[in-house]
Amino acid sequence: MVAGPLLNIQVEPARAVAAVHLPHFLCLAGGEVDASRMRIAHFVEGGMTLEEPTGVRPFHAVLQNPSFSPLGVLWRKIQSKCQAKVHSLALLYRALRAANTTLHLYLIPNDRSLRQAVSDHESKCPSVRVHKPSRTKPLKFGSCCVVSSSSRLEVIPEELEFCYLGPTLEQPYLEIYTRDMQEGLQLSLLEKIEGEPVWKALVRPEDVMVCVSSAQMQTEEHFIDQHREQLIQRVRQVDSLLDKLYNTVLDNEQYQSIRAERTDPEKMRKLFDLLPSWNRACKDQLYQVLEAKQKFLIQELKGT
Repeated sequence: MVAGPLLNIQVEPARAVAAVHLPHFLCLAGGEVDASRMRIAHFVEGGMTLEEPTGVRPFHAVLQNPSFSPLGVLWRKIQSKCQAKVHSLALLYRALRAANTTLHLYLIPNDRSLRQAVSDHESKCPSVRVHKPSRTKPLKFGSCCVVSSSSRLEVIPEELEFCYLGPTLEQPYLEIYTRDMQEGLQLSLLEKIEGEPVWKALVRPEDVMVCVSSAQMQTEEHFIDQHREQLIQRVRQVDSLLDKLYNTVLDNEQYQSIRAERTDPEKMRKLFDLLPSWNRACKDQLYQVLEAKQKFLIQELKGT
């Protein structure tokens, strides 16, 4: 059974590392750990060998004097009833272009590569994360979970199986749809057979509205980015702009470096080279300075 991410670690020289601590998502709390059931999968030249870890900890396995090719933690299942439980996460997203309020609910092992795979997929939808406490009750692979709520919901599919799919595969989720968010949603994720709750969340109307407006701000291209080429070619008296940005957006080294350029277009191009490291507030400040110093150019670019 897969029990952790596969890591590709490269080291020079080969024996420079005394030990590696490989993460796993098994829930080993309570009782002594039966380390004999854990192995490290070691992939070399297309084949897999199994190595016994030097030690097993609650959240990682130790392998001393390792040789490096892709490594990951495996767990040997003796019987299905003895299957180890897994630390898991429930991730909730709001679909921005779906009807009314549509949520995507994921149930995945607590594996960073899987969290990133979900985030990458949802960003393309596009969707935005609704941040709620994500840790769930530890689960066994194969457990089926259903959504319970006092509100009227449409849930497709009706149940979700907790499983491990690698990060290159699309992770399964529940689509939750409601026509009315005025009272908010009290969501519970229950194990289908035992009926015990594994995760709960209260989704308030403000949670959904805040995440939508935040996503729209992030996806809307800033005026400064939209008109990059025109601003580089047409803004004049750049030194006066730099004076206004000094000690707020630009530090002394950046200020002096830009001023050292010979022409206004070269100065603006160097200023724009800094933009990838700026947040929206920095771009807003540049826009305000341009609006004050280059009023007619900005009005022309805005079409006013």
